Amino acid sequence: MRFARSTDEGQTWTIGSIDDGGGNNVGQYSSIAVAGGAIYVSYWDATAGDLKVAKSTNQGVSWAFGAVDTGNTNVVGQYTAVAATGNTVYVAYYDATARDLKFAKSTDGASSWTTSVVDDGAGNDVGSHAAIAVSGSTVYVSYYDATAGSLKLAKSVDSGTSWSISTIDSGMGNNVGQFSSIAVTSDAVYATYYDVTAQDYKLAKSTDGGTIWTVTSVDSPGNVGTFTSLVAVGSELFASYRDEGAGNVRFAYSGDAGGSFDISAPQGGSARGVGWFTSITGATDGRLFVSHYDHQFQDLRVSSSFNGGLTWTSMIVDSVGNVGEHTSIALTGTTVFVAYRDASLGNLKLAKSWNNGATWTTMTIDTGAGNDVGYDPSIEVVGNVVYITYYDATFGDLKIAKSTDGGASWITSIIDDGAGKVVGGHTSLAVTGGTNLYVSYTNFTDGDLMLAKSTDGGASWSVQTVDTNLNTGHYTSLAAVGDSVYIAYTEWTNKDLFFAKSTDAGSTWTMNFVAGGGPDVGIENSIAVKGSTLFISTYNAPFKDLNIFRSDNGGVNWSVVGGDGAGGFIAGGYSSMAVVNGNVYVAYEDGSLQALDFICTGDNFNNAFFGSCPPLHRVSYTVQGLEAGDAIDVTLKYDPGNPAGTLRETDFGIAADGSYAFDFKVPDTWSYQVEVFYVAGGRGKTCTVDNAAGQATATVAGIVIRCGYRATYSVAGMEPGEQLDGWLDINSGARLTRVQPAFGATSATFSDVILNTESWAVTNEATTIDNGKTCGFTANDSGSNPSSDFNVTGRCGYTVSYTIQGIEAGDTVDVTLKSDANNPPTTLQETDAGVAAG
Repeated sequence: MRFARSTDEGQTWTIGSIDDGGGNNVGQYSSIAVAGGAIYVSYWDATAGDLKVAKSTNQGVSWAFGAVDTGNTNVVGQYTAVAATGNTVYVAYYDATARDLKFAKSTDGASSWTTSVVDDGAGNDVGSHAAIAVSGSTVYVSYYDATAGSLKLAKSVDSGTSWSISTIDSGMGNNVGQFSSIAVTSDAVYATYYDVTAQDYKLAKSTDGGTIWTVTSVDSPGNVGTFTSLVAVGSELFASYRDEGAGNVRFAYSGDAGGSFDISAPQGGSARGVGWFTSITGATDGRLFVSHYDHQFQDLRVSSSFNGGLTWTSMIVDSVGNVGEHTSIALTGTTVFVAYRDASLGNLKLAKSWNNGATWTTMTIDTGAGNDVGYDPSIEVVGNVVYITYYDATFGDLKIAKSTDGGASWITSIIDDGAGKVVGGHTSLAVTGGTNLYVSYTNFTDGDLMLAKSTDGGASWSVQTVDTNLNTGHYTSLAAVGDSVYIAYTEWTNKDLFFAKSTDAGSTWTMNFVAGGGPDVGIENSIAVKGSTLFISTYNAPFKDLNIFRSDNGGVNWSVVGGDGAGGFIAGGYSSMAVVNGNVYVAYEDGSLQALDFICTGDNFNNAFFGSCPPLHRVSYTVQGLEAGDAIDVTLKYDPGNPAGTLRETDFGIAADGSYAFDFKVPDTWSYQVEVFYVAGGRGKTCTVDNAAGQATATVAGIVIRCGYRATYSVAGMEPGEQLDGWLDINSGARLTRVQPAFGATSATFSDVILNTESWAVTNEATTIDNGKTCGFTANDSGSNPSSDFNVTGRCGYTVSYTIQGIEAGDTVDVTLKSDANNPPTTLQETDAGVAAG
C-alpha cells in the first residue's frame, strides 16, 4: 500500500509505502481522510480478507497500521471508505462473505474499533462500492445493492450507532449504483455513481438529508461514470470519473448545486488509457487536482489546473510497478495527498506534494503483511492529520491508516473485520468536527451498505449496517456536513442508484431511490454537497454516459441535470465530484478517447449538458491609513444577481497598509461588491472603498480602501432657497471631493476621508446665494494630520460698512458690530479697534 503526497498543489509528489503487506497483498480499495493532525487510510488486505486502517501523525512520513475487522471466517474490507472528525474515525466497507455493508468506528484516533453491520441486505448482496460522508453526528454511506442493481444510502444521525436504509436510485430497470461517491454540504447530499446498463455517469441529489432524491445523468453517452469521486463545497460540485471507452479520466464541474455541469478531460492527447479511479479536490482560488490511474502504463497520474479547470497539466506521480489504482485525493493549503493501491505488491501507498503538485514523494502505508490491501482508498485531511480508509481483499476487512504528522508516519488498523464476512470494499470517508470520521463501505457477504464511525479520530469505531435491501452498498460515496451524512451507493441486484441520509451523525438513516429501473445504473458513484443541494455523479452503463443527478430536497427526489457521452461517445467512468468556489466540477474517464475528461459549471449555468468552465477572476485591493493597533475586516460578495449579495470570503484582521487579494475568485461576468469594517484601534476612523462594486470580466484591480477621518462642512447664515457647495482638496490635488448641502441646509459631510498623514484645504463655491451675501470660513478650512473627525465652519452674510467723521490727529475709536436675532442685538461679532482716521 503506497502513499503519494504533494505540498505544492500537485506540482511535485513524494511517494512512499504505507503497508508493504509483509507478504500479504494489501492496499486495494483504499480511502483516505485527514482530521486532528492525523491521516487515516482504510484499505483491504486481500490475502487475509481483512479491513485495515493505517494512521500517520507526521503527514505521511511514517505509518502505524493494523486490522480493524478480520471478519473471523468472512472476507471483509473491500470497498472501504473512511471519514474522520477529530479523533473519531469512520470506515464503511463490504463483507464479501456475508454480502453486507459494514461500518467500523474508532473514537480514539484508530487505536480501538467497534464494527457493526449497517445493512445485511435481507438476502441481497449489499455494501460494495461504499462511500462515506460525515456531518456532525450524521453519517452517510452510499453503497451498491448488487442483487437489485441499485444505489442505496445508509444514514445514521447518532454517529453510526443506528441506521436507516433507503434507496437513492433503484435504476428503473437499469443496473445502477456502482462506484458511488457521496458528499454533503449544509444544504444537500450528493451521490455520484455508475449506471452499468446505460454506461452513464449519474448524480443523485437530496436537499432533505437523503429522504428524497433527484437523479440526473452527468455524462452520457459512452461508457462513462466508473471510479467516481465527488467533492462538494457550498453550491460547487467537483466530480472525477473514468471514461471506459476512451480509457481516460474525466472531470465534471457544477457551480449551481448540480443544476448543470461542465465536462472536460484534464488528460488526453497521446496518453491513452488514463482516467481510471479518478478523485478530485480543489481550493477557492481556482486550484483543482485530479488523481487517476493510467491503465495502459500502470502509472499513478495527477492532473492539475490553476484556473478553475480552464487549462490542465498532467504528470506521472508514481510509475514503479503497477501503481495508481483506487486513488483518493485530498488537499490542505498547498499540500496534496493521494492514497492509492500498489497492485504489484498488494500495498496501500501514499503520494505527497508540498508545493501544489510540482514535486512528489511516495511511500507505502500498509504492506498488508502479505495480504492484498489498498483497494478503494478514501482520504481526508484535517490540519496535520491524514486519514485513509481502504479494503483488505485477502481477509475482507475495512482498514484505516492514520498520520498525525502530515503523512510522515502512519498507523494502520482494522476498522471492521466483518466477523467472518467479507466487508470493506467501495469505501468512502468523510470527516467533520476534526475528529468525527464516517466511512461507508460494502458488506460483500450479505450485500449490505455499511457505515463505520469514529468520534475520536479513528481511535475507536462503531460499525453498523445502513441498508440491507437486496445486494446493496456497492460503489459508495459519502459526504458529511455537520451531523448530516449522505451516501450514494448501488444496489447490485436491480442495478439501481440509491441514497442514504442521516441527520443525526449516522445514528439513524433514511434511504431513497435515486435512479435505476434497468441494468447497470449507478456504477462508480461520487457524491457532493453544495449548500442545500446534493449531486451524484455516476456511470450509466447501458448508454455509456456520465450522469449527474441533483436533489434540491435533501435527497428525497433526484433528477438528471447534466452529464457527458452524447453522440455515441463513451464517457463517465470513474467519476469524482467536488464543489469549489461556487462551482461544481466532475472529473471522469472518456472511454472513447481514452482520456481524462472534466466538466464544470457555475451558479449561473442551467443547461443540462455543457462544456467549458467559466473563467475566474482574482479581486485585489489596496489598504491605506492604518496605524499601529488598527485592524479592518474586508469582505467580498458576489453572485449572479445584481447587485451582488452572497458572502463569499472575509479577510479578517488586516492590520497594515499594503496590497491584498482575496483567495476566492469571481466567475466571469458576475457582479461583485467589496465591503470594509473597522474592527480595532479605537480611533473612531471611517473606512471607505473606491470602486467597491462592478462586474468581473478580467482581473479586478483599482479597489482602494482608505481609513481616516471625516470633515463636516457647516455654514451659518444660509436661508431657504440658498445653497453653497464645498470642495475638499486632499494632499494638494491628490483627491478632490465635492459636497453639496441641500437648499437651505447648513451642513453636510464629505464622502472622502482624510488619512492621518494627509493635508486638506476647503473652498466655497456659491451655487444659489443672495447677490448681496459673501461667505467665508471661521475654523478648520485647512490643516494636516488629523486625529479625529472635525468640522469646517463658515458664515455667509451681508457686509456692514460705516463712515467716521470728526477724527483729529491723535484721536482713536473702537467700532463694535453686534448681530443676532434679538432686537436690539446683544452678541458681539467683531470690533475694529483703534480706528484713527475718518
